[in-house]
Amino acid sequence: MAALIGWQTSFTNAAPASQTFTAVGNEEYFTVPSGVTRLTVDMVAGSDSFCCGLGGRVFADISVTPGEVLKVLVGLPGDRFTGQGGWPDGGNGGGARYNANASGGGGSTSIRNNSNDSIILIAGAGGGGTNHSRAGEGGFPWGQDASQGSIGKEYMHGRGATQSEGGSGGCELDRTCYSLANGIFNHGGHASIGGGGGGGYYGGGAGGGGVVGDYYELGAGGGGSSWSDPVRVYPGTSVTFRPGGYLPDLYVGPGYVTLAWTATATTSTAPTTTTPATTAAPSTTVASTTSVATTTTAASTTTSPAPSSTIMTTTTQPSATSTPPSTSTPAIPSTPSWTSTPEVESEVSVTGVTPFPTSGAGTVQVTDETGFVITKARAFIPKWRTRVYIGDFKFSLKATYVEKKKKKTFSCVIPTFGTQKLQKTSFSWRWYQPSKGCVLPKELVKQLAKRTTSMTLSGSFTRKWATTGKKVRPDNSQISTRKINLRIGASDTVTLS
Repeated sequence: MAALIGWQTSFTNAAPASQTFTAVGNEEYFTVPSGVTRLTVDMVAGSDSFCCGLGGRVFADISVTPGEVLKVLVGLPGDRFTGQGGWPDGGNGGGARYNANASGGGGSTSIRNNSNDSIILIAGAGGGGTNHSRAGEGGFPWGQDASQGSIGKEYMHGRGATQSEGGSGGCELDRTCYSLANGIFNHGGHASIGGGGGGGYYGGGAGGGGVVGDYYELGAGGGGSSWSDPVRVYPGTSVTFRPGGYLPDLYVGPGYVTLAWTATATTSTAPTTTTPATTAAPSTTVASTTSVATTTTAASTTTSPAPSSTIMTTTTQPSATSTPPSTSTPAIPSTPSWTSTPEVESEVSVTGVTPFPTSGAGTVQVTDETGFVITKARAFIPKWRTRVYIGDFKFSLKATYVEKKKKKTFSCVIPTFGTQKLQKTSFSWRWYQPSKGCVLPKELVKQLAKRTTSMTLSGSFTRKWATTGKKVRPDNSQISTRKINLRIGASDTVTLS
């Protein structure tokens, strides 16, 4: 046989493949095939056993390493008769009680790093419903609050979880609150009589309730939150969160996970008269060869069943670890830096919760690329920096607060800012902010600083490629609009400077 030297290697894309995991009540594992660095994920969390506490759905492309082992946990529904919460993290409900039922909350669905159990992607589950009230749905990306239904006692119903804290639990008829009803990191709240909280990145709160004569009044549980690790989101892609009930035929039941990928086959040819055999793509165990989404090379776009109009991705979230953060104080992520430039420009939208300066004036760093300044004159001024894109930033503020016992509404449209000026050849980071900001009412500033109210910053960055002014990159992939939807003054998950 001729000496095998001077090999030249070429790569070709094999046909897409996929594997679906269903709920079996324990952990399952997936080994990333050789040549695969990107997985397209479609996952749904578990629901309750009634009509309405439905699990959230998440679409994402994640970065993986060939040979890496992923742990897959597919959530089960809660049980309306025993009250058992759905595996792995649904909160327990009260179960069957005389003339009523209170379901356990659904279990979340997640993909984790098998080596340290850190969460890569998780879909929040629905809370546990009752005969009298509707449970909150999971993960949009926050969990939904339970609704009052026929009871009408708002304080009895569990709240949905955010991406930084669990939902608060409902209280009993005498307004006594069950301590275990609050959702915590990666687990729904447990009810003493009502519906359990849905599992998720943070769990939803459980419902309260009580007995009136021979009749039970039962509050429902809130939904759990969804989450994605920004480090594992595949570059150039976004994460799409859908609320519970996105699947019209999935009224109640377990979740699922479908992974799709395109393996890279390697063909090697030696520059001699002897040609080695072609090496085909390694075989993998595939439950289904019907791909639900098509992934191509990194330079190409991704086609997913989810429309791109509802992208909601939190960039202020803490990294998940095997040790849950404290339930009383949410974990604080690495402090973003406005003095050093980011390595890459983020492609995901900015959605989540962030604090307001306790002094009423100061700078809040939301991510390395965006944040806002509150001046001593109470002017709210957003800041954003961008490198490879140009375009317009259009934002608005809205808040409600109480002044002299009267409820007031504040709204303001921030002047459009940004640039349409093309760059010539090289890219560099550039800061943008409006010519003037929105001046906040004095009383609103006080209440935002005390966390007794919150304000919503919403808007978008309509992006174009900086050197061409077109909405396509040089590789012909489409450029999507980045959106922002922050609730300000509601959490201490970001460090102030």
